[in-house]
Amino acid sequence: MSNILNKTSFLGALALVLTSALGTSCTPGGDVDVEQNKFLIYNLDSQTGEYRLSRESITTIRDVRSADGDVISMQGGGKLATPYPDPQTKEEWEKALTIEGAQAPVIEYTIDDDGTVVPWDFDSAMILTVYHHIERANVYFDNIPLDDALRADLGGGVGELVGKIPCFYYPSVTIAGIPLPLFTDNAAYAYTMNAFIVPPRLSLDDAVPIYANRGVMTHEYSHAVFNRLVYNGERVPAFVLEKWDSDPFKLRAYNELGGLDEGIADIFGAFDTNDPNYIAASISTELIDRDLAVPRYYEECLHMAVESGVYPASADCGGDYAEGGSGTDSQGVRFDYAAGGQYDSHHLGAVAASVIWALYEQNQEQLGGGVMERIVVQSLRDIQNPDDSFRITEFFDAVYENMPADLQPEACQLFQERLIVIRDELQCQP
Repeated sequence: MSNILNKTSFLGALALVLTSALGTSCTPGGDVDVEQNKFLIYNLDSQTGEYRLSRESITTIRDVRSADGDVISMQGGGKLATPYPDPQTKEEWEKALTIEGAQAPVIEYTIDDDGTVVPWDFDSAMILTVYHHIERANVYFDNIPLDDALRADLGGGVGELVGKIPCFYYPSVTIAGIPLPLFTDNAAYAYTMNAFIVPPRLSLDDAVPIYANRGVMTHEYSHAVFNRLVYNGERVPAFVLEKWDSDPFKLRAYNELGGLDEGIADIFGAFDTNDPNYIAASISTELIDRDLAVPRYYEECLHMAVESGVYPASADCGGDYAEGGSGTDSQGVRFDYAAGGQYDSHHLGAVAASVIWALYEQNQEQLGGGVMERIVVQSLRDIQNPDDSFRITEFFDAVYENMPADLQPEACQLFQERLIVIRDELQCQP
């Protein structure tokens, strides 16, 4: 089921609804009915799989004007700054990325006849949408059915463990006054800031803005979950402070942890939306192929990139890639890269996510209802405090151990088939 919107549907629909709302007997501003608690935001319709403007609850917001609540402290504007270009200490790392001059936003809204909060402009609509999506992610994670021992270990639900986080909406990101494209039309969770960042949207594409995409925001929230489960909430984990990415002896651990982090974020984004290709609502698969339903493999070419940080020429690793462009890996699965280019952790993440999704898809009767999510959460907790000898097999070994006994043989077979280059390192063997 496609989530791609028809041309002009997003901006056109938003403008039409806001204009219509202003033409009715709406009351500018006013007190929000905490019992009614309805907001007009942009959300995923679970019945159709499409995004539309809809009236949704936001239950944790305390101040509508500033979009401040129990889950998110919203900040607007400001400028991204890097006061420590080469941080060395933990204290410098915690301040290496900051947002200067941000302020609480001022949401412009009206109250409709039925008590619904109707945002007055685009930014107000998007800020409320972002708050809603992050709140829904928080609820989703809190509803994962943990066993008593895991809940006691975490001190509550997973969302509760994450807690309240700042979110910076539309900070200025420039170099010499020019917007930096890498940090626009995006959304991110920054470990060292323990904050979400929603950079400005510059694209004129009428697809769903990436930060209005429910799956994407659950993906970003999942990075905070990963931080809490694996790094115990440490803003400057060892891989950051010790700069594993610049040490060839620690690079594989750095890249496999980064790949796992991205893969886990993708799998939770897919679980929450029930869509293995949730990102397609915002970015065409012609540009980014992260569909979890596509079989993907950890094979030699990818492994060499993980170990070295640089993509190899296909002739050096037995792949059949189209050099410098779009091709397929040695299993016939599309894999985009240019030889000599810097490794991207999303590639290994796509492999990890596709493996977990396949396991879930094949056993929904046993792994549905939050069981697969609980297994993933427990497995992440099992690998907490990783050192520079970490291997991604440690996570898959934990998943195998946490699976129901009758599904372990199937899990082992799938791991052996997909994790080709590291299959001998797995705990389970055929």
